[in-house]
Amino acid sequence: MVQGRRMQMLAIGLGLALVTALCWAISAALYKRGEEGLSSVTANFLRIIPPLLILSGLGLVLNVIPLVSGLTIVTIVLIVTSGLFAFVIGDNMYFVALRSIGVSRATPITALYPLFVVVIQMVVFGEPVHLLMVAAALCAVAGVGLLSSHAGKPTGDSGSQSNRLLWVGVVTALGTAMCWSISISLLAEVLETTDLVLVAVLRLAVALVTLTPIVLSRQATRQGIIGNHRSWLLLGIGGTVGLALGYLTFGMALELADTTSATVLSSLTPLFAVIIGWRGLRERVGWPTIGGVLACVAGIILTTLATALV
Repeated sequence: MVQGRRMQMLAIGLGLALVTALCWAISAALYKRGEEGLSSVTANFLRIIPPLLILSGLGLVLNVIPLVSGLTIVTIVLIVTSGLFAFVIGDNMYFVALRSIGVSRATPITALYPLFVVVIQMVVFGEPVHLLMVAAALCAVAGVGLLSSHAGKPTGDSGSQSNRLLWVGVVTALGTAMCWSISISLLAEVLETTDLVLVAVLRLAVALVTLTPIVLSRQATRQGIIGNHRSWLLLGIGGTVGLALGYLTFGMALELADTTSATVLSSLTPLFAVIIGWRGLRERVGWPTIGGVLACVAGIILTTLATALV
């Protein structure tokens, strides 16, 4: 009876991990559509508001918001720094990457953040290096190389512009992965003693407070600072799906299933993203892109397995 209940919880957890991967892929496509005509800062600002309101309401219902009074200075500093690296620095680069190289290419590269997390753990905390980490790094390098391929690119002036956008997208996508890895490393320290929903609310609030004066101080869009109803709708839904629903499903997946299995399944985001980018956004997806996605996913899975074995 107990064993059956445990297997049921495991199955639900793994299902939630897959839902998480799908949520993150769908949100990327919605961001790509919603940020058209907007600066990366404004698009990022608009998509943060709905999930912050939703998670704040959930925090009030669960009565976790008052717990903020018990946080230590160190915990607050870690939360603020994590929020800045995740939602301000990292996600602004993420929007640039989506605009430059599209969902099908940007998402697999940004999804390499677990590899950077492990590197941080090894360098800063002296964690041992598993042989699988070497294989994971090789897969990641191969994946980025394939996703940076010039295959099918036009020549001449249009080729030069396309080449510039390609490298801007690749560099900002890698920068996003690095920022997310720093944020997650800090977040791991916080979540050991702090409520999941409270941390989510505070991190998003930090991002909103930081981005608001930037947005209000400049003419950040072609349609005006506020954008249009389409932008609000698409970015708001994208933020809700990715930052609220995806965050909660991943948290529950980690609680119901083991960390390794949940992380491996959630790392399938790039596979969903390439399908959505190809069929939904009509992005060009050739064999180099498919190979790059598979190599990146393999690198993420190997990283997760290596972490579990160390």
